[in-house]
Amino acid sequence: MTALPSLLTLVRWLPVLGVAATSLFAADVVEMRGTEAAQWDNTPVEAVTPKRSEMVLNDLWLFQPALGPAADEPTGQWGWARVPGAWERGGWDALRYEGVLALGTGGPWEGLKTETPSQSFPVVALRGVDRAWYEREVTIPADWAGKRIVLDLDRVSTDARVFVNGRECGLINWPGGRVDVSSAIRAGAR
Repeated sequence: MTALPSLLTLVRWLPVLGVAATSLFAADVVEMRGTEAAQWDNTPVEAVTPKRSEMVLNDLWLFQPALGPAADEPTGQWGWARVPGAWERGGWDALRYEGVLALGTGGPWEGLKTETPSQSFPVVALRGVDRAWYEREVTIPADWAGKRIVLDLDRVSTDARVFVNGRECGLINWPGGRVDVSSAIRAGAR
């Protein structure tokens, strides 16, 4: 899981890559409305060189506001957010969350003020949130065993603490960077 404020634009696994994968039960994730769905099982592996491949993790990610200390495991149902995408943006209202597609329930969602300014501009606004958790599952190719695996975040707004399989792997500071996650990854596993 990654606690990120605001903006996440491009996420890549590079074996020279998931952000924390944990087992989630269906009851832990709010159902998506409409036709959009995460394509986690269809994440392509692309060869960059004969010895280097990458997975681009842009997709729908689980999303949850972070109201307590960043190291505290989130509670309540997860919502969904688009990556790349911003959940906080300036403009007419500095707290518009354009990338949040579905709100969760319970835990940090309770007591948050949400609003949709108009039917023609259906943007959810979450008041009082300045950090969030992002999570998705990634199946690491079996042939990546023994290789160095790096999570590359092209853009974060402020800082990102990176957790993989429940283990903190490092910190990425604004505007972006890489974290070696090799020790937390099991090649061939989700």
